[in-house]
Amino acid sequence: MKRTIISALTFAVFVLAFSSSADAGVIIDFEGIAPAPPAECTTPPCQTLENNATQIVNGFEVFVAHGHYEPFDLNVIQSGQRPGNGTDWLLHDHSRTGDTDFGANRPVEITRPGGLGFSILSIDASEWDVDIPRNQILMLTGHFADGSTTTAEFVTDDVFGFETFFVSGFNGIIQLDVIGSSNPGVGPCEGFQVCGTLGYDNVRTNVPEPGTLAILGTGLLLLAFSRSTRSRFNRRLERRQ
Repeated sequence: MKRTIISALTFAVFVLAFSSSADAGVIIDFEGIAPAPPAECTTPPCQTLENNATQIVNGFEVFVAHGHYEPFDLNVIQSGQRPGNGTDWLLHDHSRTGDTDFGANRPVEITRPGGLGFSILSIDASEWDVDIPRNQILMLTGHFADGSTTTAEFVTDDVFGFETFFVSGFNGIIQLDVIGSSNPGVGPCEGFQVCGTLGYDNVRTNVPEPGTLAILGTGLLLLAFSRSTRSRFNRRLERRQ
């Protein structure tokens, strides 16, 4: 019986360790929404129009108060006016105080259907137009199920084009807010300061594997069964004595 309990404990520990490392990596790449030039679009604007719209992207819900899904080669069509990284991307545009038609100061909001949890590893971002000054502020806010939040703030470099920003501490969130700003440390944008200065691509996430959760549950049930069996055995032993 002692061996059974030890085996159950060992299995449960193994399952817990396995569940922490077996999350599935999902990249929100914004592919398949923008028009595909040149067949569908040969002159600007070659993009979608998103006004308080939600799209399902790689199993996530992406809400955009105002913006556009841009095709991968729009930078070629517009002679370098837009950033290009070889894939489609999301342009988040003009979300500022006073833009009441499109939800002033509202960030891009990323969630999973049903409020399921996920983790963020990194995100690609760039000024969405060559005329936007460099060194824009990328602000991320992660929302947890208990109502608490975590934040991170980055600054784009001096080179026009997408760069990758690595994130820590955004594990087990239920919503990610993303917004670009002209000035740091403003929370929501204040006054008439422009927000929505950045484009986004390749949001790298981890989501719990359903199979992993099932294995974890099996391990815990086995542990509970072993404890119950031990308790019954001890009671029988006491009666015989």
